[in-house]
Amino acid sequence: MKQCKWCKQPISFDSNIVSQFSGNQIALDPKSGNPHKCDLIDWTESQECRGCEIEIHFHDKIRGNNGNCIPHLVDAGVHYCPVLYQNILKKKIPFSISRTSQSIVLEKRWKN
Repeated sequence: MKQCKWCKQPISFDSNIVSQFSGNQIALDPKSGNPHKCDLIDWTESQECRGCEIEIHFHDKIRGNNGNCIPHLVDAGVHYCPVLYQNILKKKIPFSISRTSQSIVLEKRWKN
């Protein structure tokens, strides 16, 4: 059985239970079937990403090579904001962001 990389407690996955944002499977508690809540990870209160307004949170011990905290989606893994990365990398790739009740849709618009 798989283990949480932080607390070493058993976790399971169900291919039908995935993040609505990333599509990744969510770690589950094998007994209850609810999402795994690791006691060793103290996440910040959720907040909106300054770029795309998706709900994110941070953990003080999860940092990048530059020492900055890495944003994570609330129900999945690392958040790669297309708006902020577009600005950081200074690429001229415009994105259209539309919110629905279930997800955020990103559409790349190319100049013709």
